Amino acid sequence: MARVIVTTRPYRLVTSGCLAATKPSDRPMTEIVKRPFSQACENNQQPILERIAPIFANVSEVLEVGSGTGQHAVYFARRMPWLRWQTSDRIENISAIEQWLDWASLDNIAAPLELDVNQPWPRVQTEAVFSAN
Repeated sequence: MARVIVTTRPYRLVTSGCLAATKPSDRPMTEIVKRPFSQACENNQQPILERIAPIFANVSEVLEVGSGTGQHAVYFARRMPWLRWQTSDRIENISAIEQWLDWASLDNIAAPLELDVNQPWPRVQTEAVFSAN
């Protein structure tokens, strides 16, 4: 179960409710297990994409708060190449995100920012904010 929260300027809040997996991943499992892996992320990425793609159709930059393993960032950036996807998370998760970004080698994903929502936030200019936790 995942709850997706998306905000875009002028910061309209959109929630998708509970999601379940409907399609298997398009990546071979043998490649996935070489990096930190979240089965929940694997299960919900396509249903989430179906919700956010229309919202982000006219957006060029997205800040993902709480990128976790980095799986969502790679999946979404690959399928929405017009977006610059900015990953972020607490320091202990940055390495996992970097492993996924290095593996994917996509031009539209920025290196992760250290961001702890309980601490002062780094200065970021973005058109939309996304989190799926």
